[in-house]
Amino acid sequence: MKTIRRNLYKWMVNLHPAPFRARFGPEMLSIYDESKGAAPLLRDAAVSILRQRLFRSPSANPPTLATGDPQTPLFATAGDGGGLHGFASRLAVGGAVTLALFSATVLGVGKGRLPTFVVGSLHPREQVLAIDRESMSAPSGPTTMVRVSDPAVDPLDEWAKAYFALLTPLAAIDRNGDRILDPRELDHASEALAKLDTDGNGFLDARECGQRFGDSAPHANAVTARDLASALIRQFDRDGDGGLIKSELPERLHLLHSAADANGDGRLTRAELEAHAAAVAWKDELGPTKEFLIRAARDFMGVQPALAALDVNGDGVISAIELRDAAKSLRTLDRNGDGALTIGELLPNAIDNETALIMRLDTDGDGTISKAERKTPLGRYYARILDAAQPARDGAIARPQVRRALIRERASIHKW
Repeated sequence: MKTIRRNLYKWMVNLHPAPFRARFGPEMLSIYDESKGAAPLLRDAAVSILRQRLFRSPSANPPTLATGDPQTPLFATAGDGGGLHGFASRLAVGGAVTLALFSATVLGVGKGRLPTFVVGSLHPREQVLAIDRESMSAPSGPTTMVRVSDPAVDPLDEWAKAYFALLTPLAAIDRNGDRILDPRELDHASEALAKLDTDGNGFLDARECGQRFGDSAPHANAVTARDLASALIRQFDRDGDGGLIKSELPERLHLLHSAADANGDGRLTRAELEAHAAAVAWKDELGPTKEFLIRAARDFMGVQPALAALDVNGDGVISAIELRDAAKSLRTLDRNGDGALTIGELLPNAIDNETALIMRLDTDGDGTISKAERKTPLGRYYARILDAAQPARDGAIARPQVRRALIRERASIHKW
């Protein structure tokens, strides 16, 4: 048996190119005779045959050590040959070997058959490319998971939801309910607004745009004071104590915190939030006059950016001509020029909105809030702001004084 293996090894040595065999053949046989195991040497000989026949250039002269000429590299190699030993042939052989190794690896992983690789998401989301059902048809389901993080939650989302529900023109234009007026929705704004003309007079008044008083029947999408309080607590109560402190609210809601904090302890309870929301729907104890209602309608239309943009002449109604140009008017609110209107571009200025709300106390329309007009639920609710407005000797407070008091209140909030 030993003789047979030696003859096999000698035969494999003779398969090498003649120059290689002449130089290394005797040494290879000597090493074989001195070794105790034949198998490793047989494997090495087989690999050597492939390497010498496929990847080495034939040469009558073996590689020689270059000496004497300083321009000659330390080691000189045989020159390239033609035929099978050219560069293109070597590249083709290398590609074939690589393909064979890759195929063997794939077959090994698949236990003798080509495996099916399915890459996808079990729950398709808007953030990834659409996946056809056929791509998810593997019996064992996806073999590779692509995990997509949940989209960031906008802290004003609940607030935007309530605002769109209260302001009927926004809800009418926002067909897909995402609380963003996109370019397509703006293009059809005139058609959507025309459907709000419930009395058929050809224009939209403040009540058809969402204005409500305490004696008004709520519309279908009305949000109650309890709903608003619950939404704010659910959205911003990070510590879960059922109340809200200023640090839990975004900056634009700090003024709301000061206005609704009836006992001044720095923490808004659910009851205080409901009371503040109910005050917005205050029912006038003194009985509003016609002049007051007209002025309140103009204030309502003027404070809301979308309604103010639609009511171009500021008369408190959106006329037929203004309805026709609704898309053009609304696009004036697009501050960032992206073609859509987001909640940040639609929410009213906090100071102007609060000023208009407080000036509803002026029921006689003289432009000031008297001592008698302060003796209402809304007047008592805003007593701290009204006291800080530095009323005249007769107790009357004008709109500019109310606005300055609110600005000082906001300044104190920033210092806090």
